[in-house]
Amino acid sequence: MKKTFQFRIYPTKNQEAALNRTLSTCRHLYNDSLEERKRQAEYAGKRVELVNPRNRGTGGTTGFQACLSNLNKEAMKQEKN
Repeated sequence: MKKTFQFRIYPTKNQEAALNRTLSTCRHLYNDSLEERKRQAEYAGKRVELVNPRNRGTGGTTGFQACLSNLNKEAMKQEKN
């Protein structure tokens, strides 16, 4: 038999706002990447392999990296508080 644990968190208003911003950003990044992948597949007429967005090349990578570094800075700020 395996044991499992469930935890419930009660974030402060600031933590909740930061978490919502982070999740929203991740959702938008995922949806934009998925739409780009669908467009490429439609244009090429075949399935395009899933590629790590950081390894895609120069197109669009700078925005992705900037967003990730911003999320990392925000997470570190929350840890220190």
